[in-house]
Amino acid sequence: MVVTVIIGANADARFDIYINANIDIIKQDVSDGGEYKASTISEQRQKRNNTATYFESTQRIIFPKFCLIIAYLLRTIVQPPPHNYRHAPMTINSVKAKEALDEIASHDIKSISDGGSIAPTNPRCGWVNLKNPLYLRYHDEEWGVPCHDETRLFEMLNLEGAQAGLSWETVLNKRENYRVAFDCWDAKKIARYDADKVAELMANAGIIRNRLKIAATINNAKAYLQLCKEVGGLDAFLWAYVEGRPLQGNWFNGNPSPAKTPLSDQISKDLLKRGFKFVGSTIIYAYLQGVGLIDDHTTECFRHHAAGK
Repeated sequence: MVVTVIIGANADARFDIYINANIDIIKQDVSDGGEYKASTISEQRQKRNNTATYFESTQRIIFPKFCLIIAYLLRTIVQPPPHNYRHAPMTINSVKAKEALDEIASHDIKSISDGGSIAPTNPRCGWVNLKNPLYLRYHDEEWGVPCHDETRLFEMLNLEGAQAGLSWETVLNKRENYRVAFDCWDAKKIARYDADKVAELMANAGIIRNRLKIAATINNAKAYLQLCKEVGGLDAFLWAYVEGRPLQGNWFNGNPSPAKTPLSDQISKDLLKRGFKFVGSTIIYAYLQGVGLIDDHTTECFRHHAAGK
């Protein structure tokens, strides 16, 4: 006997039995020493119909779930989850789980020598873009480190002014272009810039082409040279406000440092009186952080209170 199962559009077509012999009975083996019990075709067809009904009802439940499983497996194979957890969609409801991911995200990820595996390194301030090497190097090696170099103090004062209305990362990415465009921050040369030089700078796509900011830099070079004659330079001028010792902040990522303080207010006023431009209190506070008069590395950061030691 040959049994063929056909799955089609309706129950009768989905499960039909064809018998390859034109007989009226189907012999069924039983356990009574090899004898056979006959059952009629109509009885067998009733069993067939009962089986088809069961199959149909079961299919309605199982088949959709089966399709969902297959679809999920295909999606996983064809489009695996992003390897970079920073770009993976956040679908976690658990607060503790989210906090755990945030803790991981506060660490830099670096390649190590065992075939490309990764390991967390030092935790940093929350504002650092971990994917930008310039930003990492600036944070780790410059930001909050006491600076007494006149050229860098003058450079940073003008870069902070150029940042006004923009992000610091934008300026940092153009820093080398600024050094070339402004003669390595030679104040004497900058103070002599004329209209032709200003036009050249305005055409330079490597810097922020803002006429007011360029004019302020030229003006600041003149004011700086006068400051050098009177008090010796920015180093002596600035560090006198903190008696030569950097101020230590105790901020954390959830409670960042303020935008300005009474100290930045006072220094801003004094610089304005001396003819400097783009030296508002907020700009000056960021400047004091950058050149290390104030160490505001957050308590979670591995550089917290380390720069001034």
